[in-house]
Amino acid sequence: MKQNTNPSVLILDDMELLRNCIAARLDDFEWPNFRAANSAEAYASLKDHHVDAAIVDIQLGREDGTDFVRQAAAEYPNLMFVMCTGNPEYKLPPDIASLPQVSQNIFLKPIEDMDDLIREVEKTLATSK
Repeated sequence: MKQNTNPSVLILDDMELLRNCIAARLDDFEWPNFRAANSAEAYASLKDHHVDAAIVDIQLGREDGTDFVRQAAAEYPNLMFVMCTGNPEYKLPPDIASLPQVSQNIFLKPIEDMDDLIREVEKTLATSK
């Protein structure tokens, strides 16, 4: 059996529809992916699976996605991050922006072109090599 060498991606977003849309597009590329509605589910996925990159929503209900990124980046230094938000005014906090694992491109929801998001994940992963 051929082993999948495509990158694996964690999708952390409290909106199930968006998680499923991103996952469906990743499935089209045969990228293994794991879905999480909150940081507890995301950490469980990180513990149970090899994950190369995470697509993280900034506002996760009562949680802040940047808190997840801070902790996950410290615990998993090879994990890369692409952020998304519904707030067009959002800017990455300086400590998050300075992390080499974090893409500087923030995707505004609703995400109009999933392929742009996939390309950003690829680009971010390429910088880690």
